[in-house]
Amino acid sequence: MVNEICILQRLSDASSACLHPGSAHILSLVDHFTISGPNGAHHVLATEIAGPRLSDLVMPSAVVRELCRQLVEGVDYLHQQVLRMVVSNTDSGERSSLVSVCYRW
Repeated sequence: MVNEICILQRLSDASSACLHPGSAHILSLVDHFTISGPNGAHHVLATEIAGPRLSDLVMPSAVVRELCRQLVEGVDYLHQQVLRMVVSNTDSGERSSLVSVCYRW
């Protein structure tokens, strides 16, 4: 979970100052915290409000095309940002957990 929090924080920080059109299509991390309960500690990630599930919607083909365009822009933005994170971490000579996380994507 720590890796996910780190990546989401870095993406949130980068998207606030980014002009890439795909950055607008990525949910930002608003907050994160840990709660303790009878089943142990649980990490909670709070993001922006997401929309409805796409499977619950009936959409005209023009809307589907627009959603696909936004999806591709978002994936392109993530690809550029994750590569930037990997390069910045490997350039400093440190072995980072981001490298292994990126390969899982």
